Amino acid sequence: MKYAVLNWRDPFLSLAELRALTDTKYDQIHMMSGVALGEWSQDTLSSRSALIKRNGDLIMVTNDPKEVNETLKGGCFSIDIDVALGEMREEFTPIYNEAIKGIKLSRTCEKLDMMFSDGNMILGKRKDSIDNRTLDAHNKKPFTQSGTMTARTSRLLVNLSAPRRTFLDPFCGLGSLLIEASWLGYRCYGLDFDLYMTWKSKENLKSFSLECQLVQGSASSLPFRQVDGIATDPPYGRSTKFTGELKSLYEEFFYSTAEILKGKLVFSTDAKMDFDDDLKSAGFSIDEIHFMYMHKSLSRKIYVVRR
Repeated sequence: MKYAVLNWRDPFLSLAELRALTDTKYDQIHMMSGVALGEWSQDTLSSRSALIKRNGDLIMVTNDPKEVNETLKGGCFSIDIDVALGEMREEFTPIYNEAIKGIKLSRTCEKLDMMFSDGNMILGKRKDSIDNRTLDAHNKKPFTQSGTMTARTSRLLVNLSAPRRTFLDPFCGLGSLLIEASWLGYRCYGLDFDLYMTWKSKENLKSFSLECQLVQGSASSLPFRQVDGIATDPPYGRSTKFTGELKSLYEEFFYSTAEILKGKLVFSTDAKMDFDDDLKSAGFSIDEIHFMYMHKSLSRKIYVVRR
């Protein structure tokens, strides 16, 4: 049995990312507050993720600190603690102190995770941790602008699209999603209508010694044969009504994508916009819809759909 410590601020998106990375169904995962348990095989998981904090092999789930103490007695461990609900921290402290009596604690020893959730202690042997270093580095790319998707959200969208080998961003802009796709090891393609933006995207990739094939063109007529994962952040038309050319662009994009995609399409848009009927008309089925609060004037809606 495996465990994953989820991002408590975005539990549903964290769970969706876990499912996409492990190819696990909802009914195969046991959820506790802030922690997911399941039978997936991957050990290298959190370092590829945007929201999964840590993961590893489950040792036990118990409400008896003495049972934890008996298991760890005589050993030396480095233990990180997660309390799912902050107000439960005072309740957890005496339980934790009882569990670690007589146990040597040192950052040089074996890493364990101890989580307190729904009245239980979850103990696990850590295998992997989130890679905040590369996420932080990505956010310092040479070219950026207001509204550019963050590294964390970019990595999330790439993972939700679950590419097997090839990834495409047909509204690549400054290349945020391409940076993450290339870093994750996918063969990546980017397209943008603005030639200058494709140049900036290329320069951003080059600054991290990464490379994707970049093309100037329109997302309404994609010049690719086949890809197995698409994720993108199209224009939302925040300051205008979603009519005319912008609506036509989305409709044409869906049909163009349907011709080349053998997998999932993930895209973000303004939470006020509804594409359910347009997607179904283009031959897509909707897997999931998520919402991500940005600031007082914008919440993102994230569609996860498939052919």
